[in-house]
Amino acid sequence: MPLRRLLNRLRRDERGQSMVLFAIALPVIILFIGFGIDLARMHVVRTDLQAALDAAALAGAQGVQLNITQQKTTICDQYGTDPITGQQTCIKSHTKTTIYETLSMNSAVAQANAQKVFDANVAETDGGDAVYTPSNFQVQTSQGSCYVTVSAQATANTILMDIVGANKVALSGQSAAQPSAAGVACQ
Repeated sequence: MPLRRLLNRLRRDERGQSMVLFAIALPVIILFIGFGIDLARMHVVRTDLQAALDAAALAGAQGVQLNITQQKTTICDQYGTDPITGQQTCIKSHTKTTIYETLSMNSAVAQANAQKVFDANVAETDGGDAVYTPSNFQVQTSQGSCYVTVSAQATANTILMDIVGANKVALSGQSAAQPSAAGVACQ
């Protein structure tokens, strides 16, 4: 009978119940904290990636060059008749030089500027062991004006999400910028 009495006493005793509930809830709490840490790391990597892309697009858009061309035109000041042919010909003239200034964006320069700034920015990120991969740096034309588009991916390693099989998370971003001068021609 001592066993029956022991079981009745344990069934009526309510001390220590909160410890059992805490022991059951603790792994769930740890998982939520771990997921929160991984999500915060992903946010940092994504923010760093976007900042690097924005800076790269702006650097590429600053690859605008000023092109100066000259056109010389001969203007006749005085006409006369040619004694041999009898046709009217220019006796006295002067040359007029017209200077044209055009802005153009050199694709190679813009892409090189964007790549250089992107590389410099991702070298100084807080993403830890994240891997940043540029995928597309190009100068495009739309409705007669140039703009620079850049896109890239980043791979962030996870800590506790690895338990559910997600040891790496791929993130991506893109940005575009246009030169501030109007009427820039693409080259």
